[in-house]
Amino acid sequence: MKETRFPQRTGNPARIAGFLRLPLIVVLVLATLAPLPACYHSARAKEHVEKGNGYAAKNQLAEAESEYRQAITIDPKLGDAYDRLGLVELRQDRPTAAATSFSRAVELDPKNLEARLRLGNLLVSAAQ
Repeated sequence: MKETRFPQRTGNPARIAGFLRLPLIVVLVLATLAPLPACYHSARAKEHVEKGNGYAAKNQLAEAESEYRQAITIDPKLGDAYDRLGLVELRQDRPTAAATSFSRAVELDPKNLEARLRLGNLLVSAAQ
């Protein structure tokens, strides 16, 4: 039986190493850029919260509620938007909706003592 010999590939080791580095570089670049959209969305959501705060200060509650809801749509994990929404709902005499908003705010940010207090007050008043 005749022995089959495969030709040996001889290539430039530096060139081969360069091809091996390329996927690593691509992965590193993508990993670096991946958080940027989240930061952008968070910043946009916070802008809506600030706009909502301005409307709430002028007693334009429907506009404030709209801004807070837009912030929540952009960043559903922004506890401050839920807290502010709850305040507007309280001022609109909608305690059930406010309790839901405060509950979500506390769930997202357990250190938000003001939202905890407001939620507790609503729950106590609902029980009486």
